[in-house]
Amino acid sequence: MKEEPPDFWRPWASFFRQDPFRTGDPSLDALLRHVRPQDTVLDVGGGAGRFALPLALRCRQVTVVDDDGSPAGPRHWVFWNPPIIYGKRYRSRRSANVEAHELMAELVRRGVPTICFSKAKITAELIYRYVCDNLRATAPELVHKVMPYRGGYLPE
Repeated sequence: MKEEPPDFWRPWASFFRQDPFRTGDPSLDALLRHVRPQDTVLDVGGGAGRFALPLALRCRQVTVVDDDGSPAGPRHWVFWNPPIIYGKRYRSRRSANVEAHELMAELVRRGVPTICFSKAKITAELIYRYVCDNLRATAPELVHKVMPYRGGYLPE
């Protein structure tokens, strides 16, 4: 007889058990103030039911969507650590900005959909400029494929 594998999540189950009748959860209390008995609620990313279970006690129906079923191709996440430069008094690495713009330009030339993240807005703008300069020199027909995105900006 085959032995059942141990339940990986059993030690964590108590962290996800919350009383659906609980009070004192500010986020839940705010939601409950708006729910009426005739309402239907859609809980996107419902997970373990932190909100869905208490809401279900107060409305007609709750539907939890916790899996994105939309079509999507495969994704590859690459974290790049610039190479070490040897032969200097102090060990250092090549500029992350130079590495980023050269790598991104090469990926664009090869037709690979690419997103480059940076810590600061100015760095993102510089990398964008350097990628465009690189492409103007090597593949000018692809410059229009590169676009900056600045999260947090207002439309004006």
